[in-house]
Amino acid sequence: MLPRGLDLFVGYPFDWPVVAAALEGRQAGDLHLDSERDPAIGVLVTVGGDIFLAGDHANPRGHAFLQELFSKDSPYQGRTMVFVPPSMPWTLRLEALFNGRTVRIARRMHVWPGARADDASTNGANPVLPSGMTLHRMDRNWGELCQDHLHDDMFAQWRELDRFLDEGFGFCVAEDDLPVGACLTYSVGDGVAEADVFTAEDYRRQGIAKACAAAFVAQCLREDLTPSWSSHESNEASHRVAERVGFVRGSPYWWLALRPYQRDPDRGILSEE
Repeated sequence: MLPRGLDLFVGYPFDWPVVAAALEGRQAGDLHLDSERDPAIGVLVTVGGDIFLAGDHANPRGHAFLQELFSKDSPYQGRTMVFVPPSMPWTLRLEALFNGRTVRIARRMHVWPGARADDASTNGANPVLPSGMTLHRMDRNWGELCQDHLHDDMFAQWRELDRFLDEGFGFCVAEDDLPVGACLTYSVGDGVAEADVFTAEDYRRQGIAKACAAAFVAQCLREDLTPSWSSHESNEASHRVAERVGFVRGSPYWWLALRPYQRDPDRGILSEE
């Protein structure tokens, strides 16, 4: 049985493996409840900065609770906050709370059709790499090189490389012993593994993302995990890679981005710095 308040998040409709990883304790997260005794609204802030909201968006306690949680004294101020609202009523509630100063970011889920591990080759699991490039399972050495040459906080959702190596997996493509692309688990929860993909700018459109993603999918299927993929709606390249390794385009949804804000008594709850 889940601790009080966590049950509000079960079956979250978007980015579910990220939520599930926090619920299972695989990845860190802060849980805030409007009432410890009888919670109607919960807010889950993951270590990667994703903010999930659950419960009754219309509950009368909600306004004061959210106002206080995201006030100028909030520990989450000073950085861009990204909300993943579970429904349009929640989206509208947040937009009203922040006086319309949020920015909607269109996202797209991709659905895995249920192929088995021995079907992986039919989903492009053995792509041909450009000459001189090689595919590698991510270990400590490759992980450190990926941080140095692809993205210095690519393991932020795991807090540290060691935790990623214990709980997740990934693959990278290298040229001259340096990584130029990678696909790794952003989160793993409830038997679902969310993909995170990186490709060096000078190496895009060469099949590198597809090679890494295909290896990621094949590994998911070998481990009886359901691969998961989501991306910005505007990222057509990401959609193409997902489809080429076996995903089907699914439902759209919204993120809400909020830049650092401070209290403004003349204009309402929160305003831009």
